[in-house]
Amino acid sequence: MSHGSGHLHSSAASLAAPNQANKAVGGAGANNKEFKKHNNIFSRVYEEMQPLLAPNLSASKKKLPLSKTTSTPIKLIDQTSTFKPQVICGAQLSVWHDTAGPVIEQLWTVPGDDEDGQLSVSNEFQAFMARQTLCGLDTKIVSEEMRFNIYPEQGFMIPSIIFNAKYHEKITKFALSIYLDITKLHIYQHCHDFISDRMSLLASIILTNYCNSNYDLTKFTPELLLVCVNIDKVFSSSYPTTDISQTFFIESHPPAQPEYDFIVKAITSHMHTGGSTVVIGSNDKVILKWLDTLYLFLTPNERNVSSRVLSHEFVPDLIIQGILDVSLKTLEERIPYSLRPSTVIDTDRNEVYQTEIQYQYTCYRDDFLVATAIFKKQLPPEKETKILCTFTQPSVYVRQMLNEVFSLPLNYREIYLVHYMRLLLRKASFVVSFTQSINSNLGINYAKKVKSELNLPSESDVYLLFGIAEKLQLNLFMSAIKLEQIEKVFQVFESF
Repeated sequence: MSHGSGHLHSSAASLAAPNQANKAVGGAGANNKEFKKHNNIFSRVYEEMQPLLAPNLSASKKKLPLSKTTSTPIKLIDQTSTFKPQVICGAQLSVWHDTAGPVIEQLWTVPGDDEDGQLSVSNEFQAFMARQTLCGLDTKIVSEEMRFNIYPEQGFMIPSIIFNAKYHEKITKFALSIYLDITKLHIYQHCHDFISDRMSLLASIILTNYCNSNYDLTKFTPELLLVCVNIDKVFSSSYPTTDISQTFFIESHPPAQPEYDFIVKAITSHMHTGGSTVVIGSNDKVILKWLDTLYLFLTPNERNVSSRVLSHEFVPDLIIQGILDVSLKTLEERIPYSLRPSTVIDTDRNEVYQTEIQYQYTCYRDDFLVATAIFKKQLPPEKETKILCTFTQPSVYVRQMLNEVFSLPLNYREIYLVHYMRLLLRKASFVVSFTQSINSNLGINYAKKVKSELNLPSESDVYLLFGIAEKLQLNLFMSAIKLEQIEKVFQVFESF
């Protein structure tokens, strides 16, 4: 029986390009120890769990039971929760059973339309998903695989991550699948990178639990719920159309110098971090004005995953968002869950804060998630760092842009910003092409050398152009700078 009209295997499709690029980086050259940091989280955890994954000789001949008893579905959302899912329809963990083949290890349900308020999908389709994700796989292939399937007849789109883990003293294949409402298909491509990242994190947690003989998936459910809430909020967000009349650019004259410098720094950092920005404060009108201003610098795709609805908590991987009455300390606890580096604009203090950018953020984030989210430990003292630091490097390009905007009549300003962003995009393309084609090693001082070679106004403008390029392709910086240069960067970075 056919259960779907189409499916995509992201291992073969362009959606998985970032993971494949990382694996290519990791496998290049004889000395690739440093580049393992750029593999995804699961690859790193799998390597660390190797001692527990070693075959148990005393159990190697032990067969699993001839059949697998179906477990009772777990309610992903309890009745007391205020969270009302709009995109998440449920989740399923499947496992390749030694004798029974692909079976459902656990099903998680959310309130649905049926009389029991459960996931309205047949047992037959659940079994089909287990077969679809697990049949014909080899445990000798230890890398995880991300797939994305669409089933219009059932009304689902289903991202799945397939991975190895220990199951009753044997290594076998698992598949974690999340059922999403297919009506949001047009948004999925903008979210694939961060969904793959979150599912890699969940697979890592399952791997560590099962390797330690912890098969109680009720304890895993809160971790799954956090990811599902995150996915649902990003999918459900969309920034309404805004024009320049709601922004700082509506003023006939530029603001006073201190505030003007603050705006320049904020927009600069916003571009450094690829458009990922959080605006915080106690005045909702000021926060909204900032969000509307930043909206002008977003691509149409980024606007689909941004929010103008103010909240009291940080949602990882929303492009822009506003938060009322939140402390920096609270933000620092959640920001590393975001796949991208972040800018924080504090409207009460008129300060701009920024995470590390590019490879520094990637390294810190991997260390943070592996230690705290997976192994439930604190980061080692040598790897601890202040996540948000005061930003003090305004861009010359941004200052020029604002100077010219405020010199124009009001009805020309918005179209000018559009064209200026296109100009910066062309400059970014040129910088990326230059760094890819240059023969000499740029090394750790690449920004200074690129600035000198291309006669750019400042090093901050180099970071700005790379940030704009990252808006189009995540981790583009890693492919633009040669492997030898990144190796030098890491050697110096880790020596401190």
